[in-house]
Amino acid sequence: VIATVPRTPSTGTIDGLDSSYTANWLNLWVGLDAEYRIPGRLSAGAAVSVHPSLYYAEADWNLRDVYAHPVSFVHEAFGWGVHGELWLGIELSRRFLLEGRFALERWIAGSGVGEIYLAAGGSSEYPLNEVIWRSARFSIGTVLRL
Repeated sequence: VIATVPRTPSTGTIDGLDSSYTANWLNLWVGLDAEYRIPGRLSAGAAVSVHPSLYYAEADWNLRDVYAHPVSFVHEAFGWGVHGELWLGIELSRRFLLEGRFALERWIAGSGVGEIYLAAGGSSEYPLNEVIWRSARFSIGTVLRL
């Protein structure tokens, strides 16, 4: 007879946990912005851009003794980013504008290479399947026209 004990997930802090994953997208920017001033005090605009990118990330899994520190593994791949944005502005005066913006972004890196660095020395490469990053943003702010 084999008895199993159900495991409950940790709900508190993990002593010594200081892991990190730093992702970088090195890219070019190609895009188009357009703005239209509506008679009166309103303006509206839109922007779209694409970003051919190189993706590079470093991680440190500090509680895993089998991995090297401060760099446990790296990821490298080629990818693309797409950014879209809409905005609406209201002129408060000739120089000040109150503006609301909404933006969506999606970044995808395809097949690449990952490399694990071992604490005992040496490293091991493995295929990186893909990286996906998405964001949505809404902001309200003021613009100063000089």
